Amino acid sequence: MFTDIISPKGNEKELIAMASRLGVKGLALIGETEARLAELQKGTGIRLCAAGQGKAGIIITEEIRKRSKPDILMATRLLKHSEYRELGRNGVAICYPVAELLNADDKTRQLETIIRSIRLCRKHKVRIIAATMASEPYGMRAEKELKALFLALGMSTKQAKEAVTGASEILRNKGGI
Repeated sequence: MFTDIISPKGNEKELIAMASRLGVKGLALIGETEARLAELQKGTGIRLCAAGQGKAGIIITEEIRKRSKPDILMATRLLKHSEYRELGRNGVAICYPVAELLNADDKTRQLETIIRSIRLCRKHKVRIIAATMASEPYGMRAEKELKALFLALGMSTKQAKEAVTGASEILRNKGGI
């Protein structure tokens, strides 16, 4: 089951509508309350859950990582070897936001960073999560598109499939989806 992680900016209904057109089965909304999710869940076939610090499937930025143990770390830069080793030991997955790649000024450098990071994740046995982190509906991508992107960036077919389904597994284990 493909679950995308998104960061809405007051446009939750548009993002949910786009997700249903793309065939997304679940959405993790960063920064949403449970009451708001219950309201949004009505009339949609997509499973919704809250994500963020203290919620199911903690998604956390690099700055906050040292103070708590996240489940998923949003990677915006190439980490040091020791940081990948630490993530692997602690069972923390790393997520590459595809929306940042689409909006980057220097896409070549972003792609290069992700390719290097994929190699380091493989070496240190760090789980990779593929998610769009879209804040606009047209920043979202279908499951097959994300799989194809990560295959092109150097993942094996098995790794790409695990990357796409990884968010739903983590969120399911945390009781979110």
